[in-house]
Amino acid sequence: MRHCLLNGNAYAVITWGKDGQPKAIHPYPPSAVVINRLGEHRYSYTITEPYSGKAKTYLQEEILHLRYATDDGFLGRSPVTICRETLGLGLAQQRHGASIMKDGMMASGIIKSGEWLDSIKGAKALEALERYKGARNAGKTPILEGGMEYEQLGMSNQDAEWLASRRFTIEDIARMFNISPIFLQEYSNSTYSNFSEASRALLTITMRPWLANFEQQIKSALLLTSPVPNVRYQVEFDTADLLRANPTERFRSYETAIKSGVMCPNEAREREGLPPREGGDEFSQAWKQTVEVKKESDEVKE
Repeated sequence: MRHCLLNGNAYAVITWGKDGQPKAIHPYPPSAVVINRLGEHRYSYTITEPYSGKAKTYLQEEILHLRYATDDGFLGRSPVTICRETLGLGLAQQRHGASIMKDGMMASGIIKSGEWLDSIKGAKALEALERYKGARNAGKTPILEGGMEYEQLGMSNQDAEWLASRRFTIEDIARMFNISPIFLQEYSNSTYSNFSEASRALLTITMRPWLANFEQQIKSALLLTSPVPNVRYQVEFDTADLLRANPTERFRSYETAIKSGVMCPNEAREREGLPPREGGDEFSQAWKQTVEVKKESDEVKE
């Protein structure tokens, strides 16, 4: 997924067994892959080994090629490429802020005096102020002599606008990858409730389209040959852990699943990392009793 997000394409070499079934996949960075067009809808992949430097050419059936958004139906385009101007704006703002911090004067306050201070008086004034610097001297009240006054400098309107533009850039990048700004450490408008909803939305709105895309492409690349008799193939990402709720909600859902006969107690214990118990593989018959009671009540009414 990282390769798709940054490059738009992810590549892996498929190792096929003698029975015509896939045995393993070996990923390679996109920078090590060169694609050559052989004909209409036919391509070859030349991959350079990162450590040995040896190049080898593979046919289309030997490569698992995952794509993001594509214009030609073959090569993918990454969100970074599609929204390069947004990232460029963020980098420009970062360089601007770094130059201000490096070369600009970012004083927290100034000392004003009614008279001109020569080098001797100025040195004495600085020496007196040095006694109030540092964490140990925080909270102490400085004594200013000779009519000196301290004036604290606040944030200018330009600085406030610059900070707001930085926050807006974070929101733009979040839109680019279809995630909540919370996951980019932008907490200005976040609360506990919307953080919980954002965590669920990360899977249902952001991750689910990616996972469905990968599942379809993996099925297409790895399950081309006829399956072994009596063997069912299924490609699916397990996202149960991403939806892991708090203990109260989890145990309430386990209770409902066990009573309805969907799960047995040992399956719930396994998900919680607990060892199985004796008799825990038996499924509850409570749902049958509920159906029988309902039938009896209907017969009585008739």
